[in-house]
Amino acid sequence: MLENGKIMVVVAVLALILVGIVVYLFLIDKKVGKLEKEVEEKIAETRK
Repeated sequence: MLENGKIMVVVAVLALILVGIVVYLFLIDKKVGKLEKEVEEKIAETRK
């Protein structure tokens, strides 16, 4: 596995997968934050 740079291919694929997961989680966090803000605003409107 160490011959001909195959280990570098494995490391690159794993790094790509990790970056993809991090980006996905960041986008989900933004969406959840936006939804939480909308819910808080609607709750505040109903209390008036």
